[in-house]
Amino acid sequence: MSAAPDRPVASPPGRRFESLLAAAATAAVGALLLVPLPFEGTGPAPFGLPHADKLVHGALFLVLSVLWLRAVDARPRGRRTVVLIAALALYGGLLELLQGATGARTAEWGDFAADLVGAALAPLALRWASTPRSPAVPAAVPVAAEAQADSGEVASR
Repeated sequence: MSAAPDRPVASPPGRRFESLLAAAATAAVGALLLVPLPFEGTGPAPFGLPHADKLVHGALFLVLSVLWLRAVDARPRGRRTVVLIAALALYGGLLELLQGATGARTAEWGDFAADLVGAALAPLALRWASTPRSPAVPAAVPVAAEAQADSGEVASR
């Protein structure tokens, strides 16, 4: 008798949802970066930041990378993580080439670099988010209790 199943084991419902969410976000980012925006190239830089578009590219690819890393259950230093970041870098490069081909948008190396940096920061962000931390205790609470104890005002329980 073989212990291996004849069919692939179905992924849990949560993992399927994460995969669908990551795929939908990938399509949305592609559409957002390819469709000309009505305010693009007019007036001052958004939010008064000179390279706000690079921040947007980096943030979009950070979110995409986090979603995909969660969907494929990748480990921070694992092979899946490296492959995923490389795939997102290729996707970012493809989007930049397509932007240049549209005529309405321009391809920029800076946008591609921001895409890559955003995708590469995702494992660090996930590691930071999963690191256990001690609960924050206001510093004034222990000091106030010590002051009451020193003055003899602490009531016995």
